[in-house]
Formats: sequence, structure tokens, C-alpha cells
Amino acid sequence: MKGASSYNDVAKHSVLTGFNRFVYLALIAIGINIVDSVLSGYGEYYDVYVLSVASLLLIGSLILHSRGFTLLAKAISLMTFNSAFLLISLKLGIRSATYLYYFPLILVYIYLFRSEGSKKYVLLFSGVTILFLLLSLILADDHFQYPADQLIEAKRTFYLSFFLSFSLTVYYFILIYNYQEKLYSRILVLENRRRKKELRSVIEKQETDNQNIVYALRDNINQTLAAVKMYQGEAMQQQHNKTLLEKSYMLTDEAMRDVSKLCMQLHPAVIADIGLIEGMKDYVASLQSLYKVKIDFICKESLIEQYPLQDKLSVFRIVQDYLDITLHHSAASTIKVELLYKPEKIAIRLSQNDLQFRFLQQLKATAQNSINNRITYYNGNIEQLVKGDMETIIIHLRLS
Repeated sequence: MKGASSYNDVAKHSVLTGFNRFVYLALIAIGINIVDSVLSGYGEYYDVYVLSVASLLLIGSLILHSRGFTLLAKAISLMTFNSAFLLISLKLGIRSATYLYYFPLILVYIYLFRSEGSKKYVLLFSGVTILFLLLSLILADDHFQYPADQLIEAKRTFYLSFFLSFSLTVYYFILIYNYQEKLYSRILVLENRRRKKELRSVIEKQETDNQNIVYALRDNINQTLAAVKMYQGEAMQQQHNKTLLEKSYMLTDEAMRDVSKLCMQLHPAVIADIGLIEGMKDYVASLQSLYKVKIDFICKESLIEQYPLQDKLSVFRIVQDYLDITLHHSAASTIKVELLYKPEKIAIRLSQNDLQFRFLQQLKATAQNSINNRITYYNGNIEQLVKGDMETIIIHLRLS
């Protein structure tokens, strides 16, 4: 995230603050200094004249900025501040404390240009300001003395300048800190969004690959097996081939059922045809015919069918992967699957009664990323509970 794109991304989320606020604060500080100089009774209003002209130029920069000449407005404001500080320092010397205002000024332009991704302007404007600061320190009159009867007023002016410059410096430090915090949060949002897109691509590619395999199995292998089965049926009419052909016929029939089950696992088209709830019931029934395990499936909320097919497919895949791992690695005799629906949320409760088996440990051991990818994609989480003779895994998904 860099350059103009970073500026646009961040600006959309109100991370930036305007040039106007900076100039308004500067005008307030200038106004306070002018009032202080007038009330101090110096009888010397040089700084008042300089600051008054500076105020007019700053107001002009605000007008330019409002009309779209943002860089010109910032350049004018920069030269106005630096020129005013230099002129006052040359007249009143180092003791005028004008140089204290250079610190918030440098921070301001670092903040303004860095927030827009303009590193070159950060360096340029900071360099110009540092140059003016050095000139103020080098060329200012070190021997300038306030009249003895004005020392109290001079101290008050110094303390006022110190307080204003310190306050502005702290304020812009806070602004820069808040900007960095918001920018960091925005980067996290963009990173999560990018990661979700990548996970969606991975999930969709897996489903596409599975679908292609299913088409190949159904259109080629299954049709070939069906033809073989037909020929075997005809050959079985001949008595001398009957025994071997019956065995061959049974094996072919079993192979066709296995292909159909594999197709169901790879691409459960039944979810699109009859829905998630009925499709899960059909899948659970097919598993119970293969394994000596009691599998209970519960879902009382028909509103779950309102979700897009891709989301229902992800729920199915999570349950499918859980059952696959549990059936192959545990000695469970009872498995319970329950889908709990809430608006924009789904909880998948998965329980089994083999207390020697821990699903999360087995999940890590099998390097199964499909479940974790889907949980991450849906900003979900997974928790493990053990109660009585059942271990329960609860997977929470946030669906929009």
C-alpha cells in the first residue's frame, strides 16, 4: 500500500485531517501573540506588523486550498511561517523564543505530507524549515537586550511562546500517533480483506477441481462400468460363465456405488438440488450404511437455506471433513451433528463419544487446512468442550 493508492484507501476511512485545522490553530496562536505584544507596552510593534501580514497570507493559503491548489497553499503557508519567524528573530534576537515554533511547524508538514504518501515533500519542506531555523539562530542578534523596565513583560512573552509551541508540539505528536494507529488499523483491514480473497480463491479452486473430477468419473469411468455391467448381465445368461460373472457383476456394482459416493463427497450437487438440511441427512444416511456408527443430524432452522450456495457448501464441507477425520481415526460409536442458526451466524456442534480421541489434536496431525481456511474466511472460531462421555467441537461462522 503506497503512493496515491494508499492515500485514497486511507482517506475513504477518514484517517486524514485537513490542512485547514492547522492554519486555524496557527491563526489563533498568532492572534494571542499579537494581543500579548499590544498589551505588553513595549512601544515597538514590529512583530505585530510581521504577524499581521503573515495572517493575511495564511488566509490567502486557505482560499487557495479550498479551490484545489493544495500544494501551492502549503508552500505559501510554509514560506509565510518561516519568513515571519526569521524576521522576528533578526529584530528581537534569540531571546524572543521565536525559534521554539519551528518544532511544531516541522511536525505539521511531516504529518500533512506523510499522510498523503508524499515522502519527497516531507524531506523538501522539512529541509527548508530546518534551513530557516539555522539562519534564525546564526543571524539573530545575540546581544539584544530588552529595556530594564520591560523584563517582566519579556519573560511573560517568552513563557507564552514556550507554552504555545510546547502545546502545539504535543498536539501534533498526538495527531501523528493517532494517524499511525488508524493507518495500522486500516492496513489490518486491507490485509484481512486480501487474505479473505485469497482463501475464497483457494476454496473455489478446490470446489472447481472437485467438480471437474466428478464430471470425469461420471462421464467416463461410471459409463464404462455401466457398459461392463450390462455385458456381464448378458453373459450371465450362459451357465458355464455364471459363477465368475456373478462375482464380477457384484464387484462392478460395488465399484459403481463407490464412484457415486466419491462423486457425492467431491461435489455434493444434492446441496444445490434439495438444500443443505436434506442433503446433510442424505449424506449422513450414506455414511451410516458404510460404518457401524450411529450418526445423528439435527437442524431445526429452515431459514438456514436462505444462505447462498457457496456458504451452505462451506458448512457441508466442514461437517464432511469432521466426519471423515473422526470416522477414520477414532473408535466413536455415536456422533452428533447439529446446525444452530442465528441471523448472520451459524454454529456447528460436532460431538463424539470416544474420549481417547481429541479432534483438534488430530486435525493438526493430519495437516487438514480446509476446516481452518473456512473458519478464517468466515471470521469464525472453534472451541472444544468435554462433558460426560462426549467430546464436543463448536465451530462458529459469521455469514453475511
